[in-house]
Amino acid sequence: MTSKVIGLVLTMAAVSWWGYSAANGGESVRMENDALRIVLDGETGAFTSILNKATGQELVAEAEGGTVPWVLTLAVAGEGQKEIGEAESFSVSKAGYYGEGEAYDLRWEVKEGMTVAARAELAAGSEPLRLYPAVLSSATDSMVIKLRYPVIGGIGRLSARGEENFLAHPDASGFLFEDPYSLFRSGGDTGLVNCMYPNGFNAPMQFMVYYAEGAGGFYLGCEDPYGTVKDIDFYAPRGKEHLEAAFGHYSWDMHFGNSLRLGYPVVIAALGEGNWYEGAEIYRKWATGRGPGRPDWCGKGKLEERVSRGEGSKWLAEEVGFCTFGMPSSIDVNAWVEAFHEAAGGPVFHVFGHDWPRWAGDPEEQARMRNATLALGLGPFNNVPAEAYEQALRVASGFQGEAAVREFMRALYERRGMEPKEDYPFEQARVLLAEAPKFVARTRGEAGKPKAWFPSIMEERNIETLKRLGDHYALFEFDFFPYGFDLGGYGLNTWKEGALAFNPRKGGGFAANWMDPGTQVWQEFHAERDARAVSEVGADANYYDISSAAVARSLFSNREDRLQRPMGWGRKLVEEYRTLYEKTKAATRESSGGKYVPQGSEVMAEVYMAEMDYAQCRAGGGVQGDMEGIKFLGWMKEGKCRRIPLFTYVYHEYGGVKIDGWAKLSREFGDIFYYIASQVALEGGILELNYEFSPLELFPGMKPPSYQLHYHLWIEADESPLAADPEKVKFLREITRARTLFAKEFLAYGEMIRPAKLVGPERTADLDWTHYNSIQGRRDEGVFRAPSVVHYGWNYKGERLGYVFCNVLAEAQMVDVLIDLDDTPLKGERVKVFEVGSGKSTMLGSIEGGRRAFSVLLPPRKIVLLLVKPTRWGG
Repeated sequence: MTSKVIGLVLTMAAVSWWGYSAANGGESVRMENDALRIVLDGETGAFTSILNKATGQELVAEAEGGTVPWVLTLAVAGEGQKEIGEAESFSVSKAGYYGEGEAYDLRWEVKEGMTVAARAELAAGSEPLRLYPAVLSSATDSMVIKLRYPVIGGIGRLSARGEENFLAHPDASGFLFEDPYSLFRSGGDTGLVNCMYPNGFNAPMQFMVYYAEGAGGFYLGCEDPYGTVKDIDFYAPRGKEHLEAAFGHYSWDMHFGNSLRLGYPVVIAALGEGNWYEGAEIYRKWATGRGPGRPDWCGKGKLEERVSRGEGSKWLAEEVGFCTFGMPSSIDVNAWVEAFHEAAGGPVFHVFGHDWPRWAGDPEEQARMRNATLALGLGPFNNVPAEAYEQALRVASGFQGEAAVREFMRALYERRGMEPKEDYPFEQARVLLAEAPKFVARTRGEAGKPKAWFPSIMEERNIETLKRLGDHYALFEFDFFPYGFDLGGYGLNTWKEGALAFNPRKGGGFAANWMDPGTQVWQEFHAERDARAVSEVGADANYYDISSAAVARSLFSNREDRLQRPMGWGRKLVEEYRTLYEKTKAATRESSGGKYVPQGSEVMAEVYMAEMDYAQCRAGGGVQGDMEGIKFLGWMKEGKCRRIPLFTYVYHEYGGVKIDGWAKLSREFGDIFYYIASQVALEGGILELNYEFSPLELFPGMKPPSYQLHYHLWIEADESPLAADPEKVKFLREITRARTLFAKEFLAYGEMIRPAKLVGPERTADLDWTHYNSIQGRRDEGVFRAPSVVHYGWNYKGERLGYVFCNVLAEAQMVDVLIDLDDTPLKGERVKVFEVGSGKSTMLGSIEGGRRAFSVLLPPRKIVLLLVKPTRWGG
């Protein structure tokens, strides 16, 4: 049933008590179809009701009067950046003929000479609400930076029982928060705030799901195919009792007098089931579809199709079961390469560390310099800028012998802001004086030229062993650092003081050290470098750290002066990153003799899926992780939030293989290893063994030392390394066999579906853990309570289903598994169910349409597949 706007008045009403007038007499605006009833405040346009009619759930528990549902961020000439959250007047008018439904045009006049506008459309039936926001400006002294709309305030619980309320959010590829109403209100401004998209650390997708378990809820998302930078926020505002949800849309065309016309809708839909799968399926239908208003990042087709055409990597998709990350390559690590290969029983993928280029320097030189700077109290040698060494060398150049050493150290201490002293280790200072010129030459490049990458210093014996074993390896690159190129001429975030009244990159960390993907010089360099890495060093893949999907700073451009690109966020820049990667991929294919060479990045964002074949995503480590999701560490320990495969559920069959887990093989790492490793593997990912921040473990028969490559480009020899736990090593073989053999079609190419149900009380597992592999030096330990059975559901081409299970306990357990075909592509089919594992296949029975429960004995720390095949296929 469609309601009418009550008392719509076209003349201006009296000014309200809070400072602006309404052109519709202040009466509320109502929109309604079979699924939703929407009520907007007649004086402000704010949401006073968003009702899920099927479930009776109200999203807005308490309407907040006197505030508009938006915040406008501007740069004003002579004033700097400011936020506006009020209007002089509000008007609403019903749109003309709008099919089978209703549409209204909302306008807020702002005293700065701007209009915030939104079109609200609610089609008939069970369609969602679609909101099309814009900012229209005639203010030549103001610049639109961002519009937050809609801001939905007054959000309460959907169920009276707090533990039944959940928020699924794309942060770090997917997190689920229990009772966010209580969790986020534990302090001011907590929750998901300024959660920027497209960004793998924050929001790689643009939707969220708020629901009561088993009882319905709401989907909130954007259908933006353009790569617009935005915030995807759900949080507890300071000083308010209830929660808020908001989408903040950034301008990609910033100039004084600019408007902001987005061209895509914000979508609010009613959910009937009460789980995050329903919301993810809404987003998947839009994101993987084709046609107007749809994105193109899945346009190359599904991964299996691309692999069959030679436009994807078969070995990456289906032939490796785990990978190592961060091993040094400039020294002999053959013993570990052999040990990992033996553990897998087949090919392993290695992403080697960043010590392979020529500019990295000789490992022995690095060790001498590192020992000297530590002994002299200067910290790791690479923490001392090249400029400091240069100045110290110039000061010492007029002296001889001992005097030169003392003058060098005096200048170096002063340059570092330290008090010069006489009681330092003199011999170490002599070593540092001898090594510093080599370091400066490597850092500065030759005669002002960029640093030399080739010939590589990767140890030849490593390459020989890798090729002999059939293993695969990628070379690590810090993707957009300048490496001696003219940063002022080709850098992305070069800032002109006084160009604007505000600096959006202030305090941005790497902001002053970022190359522009749109410049011809950098596109050519990027392609040439990677092509030589393939042809000269033999790399099977390339890996980009601190790259386009990793950090928000890579999404802002101030380069309109050289590239005819508008200053602003996203869109054009996203296109240029994608162009750069495509050119690089073409160059590496040519240099490899026609083979497809995959590219990978630190974290994943959906806008780069067509270009990125894999990504290092570390949230799967949970409490053992150290990057994405670590901000939720306390909540994870308490069991109040957990990672979910949200990104995988939407996109797995289209590619972007996730390397995940941040795992170690030592006994000290704890039994949480089996939970982490089985989650990553059964979600279709590749388990990562990380060696960036702690040394390689010793395998049986090895003797110390072991090694770790530090980010300061020195390789540390550890004389007392931890040992690899034989049971964990054995589990590597188990997950490899599942991914590359008996569950390959699902884990490599399948579409994730809802898991089968475990009937009856579910056992938990108390898993010990110790954290020591940390970029920040965190040392932590505890006992993590997890489900004792990790399990997921998969669909392969609508032809067969796979339900994968791993019992993480040290003893076997019997579980009853309910398979309901009505939730699957095989609805109405007659099927047979087989139990498949390493070296076995047993028929359990059949299902004549509908559902059936099966009792399955799960061995300890083994992977079991329940294969569901229609009888029409035989077998």
